[in-house]
Amino acid sequence: MFKKLCETTDNLKRSAIYVAMGIAYKNTSGLRHKILDYLQNAINTDNENELANIYNLLKNIFSVDKSVANTCLSMIENTLNQTNKHTKFLHPVACLLAEIYNIAEYKTKSIKLLQIIENLAGDDIETVRIAARKLGQWELLHSNIKIGQRIHSDNINNLNWKWVDDIPTTVPCVIVLGGDGTNNPRSANGYAKKIQNKLKSAELNDVNVYVAVYDFGDKSLGGNPQTAREIQMKKFKRKLSLANNIDTENISPEYIKQLFNIILNPRITENNQKLPLDKVIENIRNITFLTHCHGSYVFLELEKIMQEKMTAVGYTKEEKNKIQKELVCIAHAPFCPLGVSKSNMISFISVKDNIVKHYNNFQKTIQYIDKNNDFRFSFFPKKYGNVFIATQIYDLWFERDIAGINTTPLEHDFTDYNEKDSLLTLEGMEIKKMSGNLLVNAIKRATDKQPVTDIQNMVCGDDENLIRNFKILKKNGNEIYQKMLKKLRTR
Repeated sequence: MFKKLCETTDNLKRSAIYVAMGIAYKNTSGLRHKILDYLQNAINTDNENELANIYNLLKNIFSVDKSVANTCLSMIENTLNQTNKHTKFLHPVACLLAEIYNIAEYKTKSIKLLQIIENLAGDDIETVRIAARKLGQWELLHSNIKIGQRIHSDNINNLNWKWVDDIPTTVPCVIVLGGDGTNNPRSANGYAKKIQNKLKSAELNDVNVYVAVYDFGDKSLGGNPQTAREIQMKKFKRKLSLANNIDTENISPEYIKQLFNIILNPRITENNQKLPLDKVIENIRNITFLTHCHGSYVFLELEKIMQEKMTAVGYTKEEKNKIQKELVCIAHAPFCPLGVSKSNMISFISVKDNIVKHYNNFQKTIQYIDKNNDFRFSFFPKKYGNVFIATQIYDLWFERDIAGINTTPLEHDFTDYNEKDSLLTLEGMEIKKMSGNLLVNAIKRATDKQPVTDIQNMVCGDDENLIRNFKILKKNGNEIYQKMLKKLRTR
């Protein structure tokens, strides 16, 4: 009966049939033997979707009938003996084994099978971690970082992308630290493509563009990027309350340490010893960080570790300041404390970005002024984060028509340097131009081995229109700041 049903329906309907079989197994004892007989025969298939359906069903069956444990183990062993590669059915098999493992008499056999699954799972970190939790392999549970590079490829299937283990210190490059959704090559490559296209439009064709891909760790360790950002905000005296049960992965994430060891440590030390100052400055100049949202949190954490490491290996305070000043970070919608970076961090923000929270009076007062239509596109100096704040980056009509709601979700998006101008406000176009100009100038500065200059020069270069607009934004910032002070005094 079951065989006939599954043979005459498509994948979606077969999935529904397996769900129905689970309900039948639970509620109709007379069908249990027939269902198990069918499943034992059905596992002799090369169809991955079919195997995934079978093992999802077996997990549900085991949850109501522990007596099938031995049968399940035999079926799993049979299936694993027939495969030598990573397949999608390994995840439900691992989930089932993790449950059987908890029965003492089956623990040893479960461990053996979990070890096989761990080896077969490859880069499927979720499946690997199911096994690692039961095998006590805690090193596989903490957060991790992978770095990819945008490359040219004629193979359409590889996304113009490759993984790298290190980054050369002697040539200029861009390192992108994206938002916390940058957890796969496709989303990471989206950032890289935008950056590479901008550089090519400025005839900078051979600049390496790298993107960090986050893995925030196993859920059992409690790693949470939102909590990590809040902890950082609290360290810098921002006004928010935190839960008492804060996990280590949020206080000192492993992936931040890994990122530091790949990107920054080789530029400031060799064999754990300090390098000549001129060499370090040249190494640091060759990096331009570009961050979005959570990436700005990551940058500040990297900066903190960098400061600690430089102190540990013997750099003086004056040397540290000289080195740090050569590090440029272009931050879009930064979700981090502003005005605290020891590097040249220049930020671009929309006042209507309702995702980023800075937990301070500066943001609250600016939003209040904006609600009264008194805010103007402004630049605020280093004390406030070298930050350009637009009243709005994307046209409201576009956001309403696409999102269907009266909020501004796109205001938090990374500004696409090649975005069609029709999607942007005049302020959005100006931010795109200034940020893009800053990126190009930072790479040219590194190529020419020139030091970091003032904000106006880095953002505007010799563009007279940009210089004039920048001066207007500075004037606006001064006037808005006076309004802010007046508002705060009246509280």
